Amino acid sequence: MALYLYALMRADDLGSSDALAAGEDAPAIELIVHGGVAALVSAVEGEPVRLRREAVTAHTEVLRRAFEHGPVLPLRFGTVVPDAEALKGELLARRGEEMRSHLDQLAGKGEFRLKVSYREEPVLRSILARDPALKRSAEQVRGLPEAASHFQRVGLGERITLAMEAQRDADVQQLLPELEPLAVAVEVGALQQPAMVLNASFLVAQEAWDRFDATVEQLASGRTELMEFKLIGPLPAHSFVDKQLGVPAASAAGPRS
Repeated sequence: MALYLYALMRADDLGSSDALAAGEDAPAIELIVHGGVAALVSAVEGEPVRLRREAVTAHTEVLRRAFEHGPVLPLRFGTVVPDAEALKGELLARRGEEMRSHLDQLAGKGEFRLKVSYREEPVLRSILARDPALKRSAEQVRGLPEAASHFQRVGLGERITLAMEAQRDADVQQLLPELEPLAVAVEVGALQQPAMVLNASFLVAQEAWDRFDATVEQLASGRTELMEFKLIGPLPAHSFVDKQLGVPAASAAGPRS
């Protein structure tokens, strides 16, 4: 029978699947153990795993519960292996030592994800206030008919975009140096929207969790007029293991949870 694969853990951290027991509607989790590494799985019956809100929520909840017991190597949502023998032979037996080493390295660490975005109107006002020439151009264009000022508006938009990019670069240079020393590793991701300033994940040792959280709060408190900060964590280290896990699978569809 095909198995849905949630994550890998050190077998001695978890003990048994009873530690992952949830509500009646939650999937029944089984452990496939080989060489001290446990794979967290559930049986897949019928149609393939689909990207639905409840499925993603269930996947995330299993990882959250597992992370309470020790380091976790999370798998992408939708990862399915043909059966237990394939899982043991193609992953746990062949790469068990490697996986155990990754887990040992992640022990006592968690991922924090930080997204910082501009409050668009306030930051635009701030940029214009610091650039009198740009402000004059904006005021002149504002007083012209839209059809007759098309090219002026395009040019103004390009100048504002360049100013925004320069502002973003300057802000990132202020934010990252405050946070990087508190992390074991940092992954800076792509910006997901034009107003986004920073999209980064930080792998942080447990003894620094409170300090990291307090530092983000301090950075945010001094920038509330111009920026919005969103921090989640600690989480299993999704951003720091995906490149290391080439898991043979019948399917591996969908985004990370």
